[in-house]
Parts: sequence; structure tokens; C-alpha cells
Amino acid sequence: RLEESARTGKPLKVYCGYDPRTSDLHLGHTITMRKLRQFQTLGHEVTFLIGNYTSLLGDPGGQSKARDLLDYETVMDNAQTYAQQAFKILDPQKTQVRYNADWLSYDILQTPHHCSWHSLSYDSYSTYGEDAEVCEGARNALAQIRKGAVIVASSKTIDPEDVDPPSDRAKREYITIVDDAEDRFICVADVWDDEDRALQYDVTGSGVTKAVKSAAKAAVAALGIGATAAQARSHG
Repeated sequence: RLEESARTGKPLKVYCGYDPRTSDLHLGHTITMRKLRQFQTLGHEVTFLIGNYTSLLGDPGGQSKARDLLDYETVMDNAQTYAQQAFKILDPQKTQVRYNADWLSYDILQTPHHCSWHSLSYDSYSTYGEDAEVCEGARNALAQIRKGAVIVASSKTIDPEDVDPPSDRAKREYITIVDDAEDRFICVADVWDDEDRALQYDVTGSGVTKAVKSAAKAAVAALGIGATAAQARSHG
């Protein structure tokens, strides 16, 4: 890539990520930061990526136990000091500061494994029932919503009497993630039964909106012909 860039004159886009688990960068961070500065000197585009999303998770990080969970305010306070300290090495005029939550948060989430409870907890619901505890790390990972985000379960209709999957207990947890807005949790089987068409959303800068069936699709459906090559079918 370096040889191609030198030959064509097209700069590389280079980034390195730093998780703001504490308020200060340490000496080890400067190794990669100095390399980023070298790329800047050579005319390449550098992004200083702050891992505010990954810092919220209690992942093991290669250790024997999970990292302590940090609250959002602490992470963002740390992130601000990271950006300030980074410019002691990086050229602020040539550095783009980005946050990985911008890349990893979502407008639409399809629930893992057809709305399975096991994606949210280590506890067996069939064993513990309502006493089963949510894994905070898993919930944090799945709760990075953008404004107006929706969660979709690719499953059959969720029956409160069923254990898993799909799980009514998981459904209730996902509804709390979308600010207790029940209309922002959708089961594809319910849409198919009610509307006889595939579920479709439009995602724009202003948020998520449910796509309205076009006149052409309505006419096709009236003739009894599938509107899409592969329409939604309940499963799970």
C-alpha cells in the first residue's frame, strides 16, 4: 500500500484506536502515536480514534476477568482529555478525531439468535425464571442505539409462555433498550401476518422510518404475486 501510494500520489487513510479507560494516555500509547505522526509528515490522512463505545463494555481484554464497567459520563470525560493530550504528538491541523460509537451504534438491530435470552444472560431462564439476571456487558453492547432506533426480531410471534427462543423475557429487555417504546420492537412474523409483505425501513439523516408500500407493490400483491424475490417468513 505504501508503494502504491508513493506511485500514485494518493495518501493513505490511517487510524489507531485508544480506549479512554482512564483520564490519561500512557507511555505505551506514544509508540503508535509517533508512528501516526510519521504518516502525517509523509502527507497521509490520520484519524485518532477514541474507543468510547468499547470502553463502556466489560470485555476481558485478554485478561482473566472482565474489565470494570464505566459509566458514559466518565468515558466521555476521559475521551476529552485523550484528544487534548494526543496533540502533544500529533499535528492538530492534520488530525481527524473520531469516536467509535459513531461507527458501532445502530439505527436498526436484528436481535441475535431470533430474540434468544441467552444473548443477554448467562442464566438459564428455564431454571431461574424472572430471577435470571441480565449480563450488563451484553446489554451495554446491544444498547448503543441512535435516536429513534428500532429492534427487529427475525422470529415467529413471541409467546409469553415460550421459554427460548424467541423469548418474551428478552423481548421485554429489548423494549427497555429502545426507551420502553413498544412500537420500536418489531417481530417480522407479526408484520407478515398483518401486512402480508416484507418488513422494510428507510434510514436517513433524520432517523428511521418504516417504508410505505408503493402503488406498484400494492398492485402486484393484489394479483397474488410476491412483491420481492424472498419475502419474510417467520422462523426461529
